[in-house]
Amino acid sequence: MGCPIKFSTQGGMGAALLADSERAVSIVRTLAMSCKVPVSAKIRMLKTMEETIAFARGLVEAGASCITLHMRHPFEKDRDPAHWDVMPTFAEALKPTPVLANGDMYRWADIDALMRNSGCAGAMLARPALLNTSMFRRTLDPKTGALVGAPLMTLEEVLNEYIEESIRWDLNYQNCKYTIMEMLNNRRHQKRFCSQKADLGPARSMQEVGKAKSLRDLAAVFGFDDAAYASVVARRASESPETWAARHDVNYDTAGASRKNHVVRAADGDNEAGLDKREDISIEEPSQKRAKGLLNPVSN
Repeated sequence: MGCPIKFSTQGGMGAALLADSERAVSIVRTLAMSCKVPVSAKIRMLKTMEETIAFARGLVEAGASCITLHMRHPFEKDRDPAHWDVMPTFAEALKPTPVLANGDMYRWADIDALMRNSGCAGAMLARPALLNTSMFRRTLDPKTGALVGAPLMTLEEVLNEYIEESIRWDLNYQNCKYTIMEMLNNRRHQKRFCSQKADLGPARSMQEVGKAKSLRDLAAVFGFDDAAYASVVARRASESPETWAARHDVNYDTAGASRKNHVVRAADGDNEAGLDKREDISIEEPSQKRAKGLLNPVSN
């Protein structure tokens, strides 16, 4: 119930359901009664926080086990900063139902701070995962033993791994092509998170990706020759999931041994401070944080 685009709303779907609480509650109740797994719901903010809380409580009473709040109103676009400041009130009002935060969750430090300061149970990501999927990687802080964000992989590494996994699972090439083009583009991201399109050279440009008519074509753009492609295909049947994962981890550790906590496709002059230097992030409007210099893109 968060999608505001006309394709969804003209059919009474997505954010249109925010104006039809009776139907939204009925849908959740039917799903909760029919499914053997927990049912969750994602919504956007209504006109007031009181209305948003009332709507969410109705979904919980109907059987929703978890509520995700996209911290924007339906009329707001991706380029409009998410309203992080509403999460403490919303999460408190929905207790004990777990609440997930959605909207501009690009960095582990921001997610960690929002969870600690608002009481939300976690975050739901979409665009940030397309920017650099390795943001999900975690490592232990050698000083505190706490789980923190690991250094980001380079875009080249992410793309090569994605191609290999796409070959491994025989992914539909159109889906693979779309995802790669989203990785190379910055159209969905605010400039403070991604100031420019990725530039991997003319041989690996969006134009070359656009010409691909098969998964093999896409793989060739990123350096997978026929032998490399065949090797991945052969391992589908011969290599167990455990062995595949172990080999990947060894490859990553080797490639990343000398990698520093760097900035990926960030604007000039960005802060490279790690999580330990960002513990003071408070729940404020992004515009307020920007004024204080707290939202300069960093690696995690």
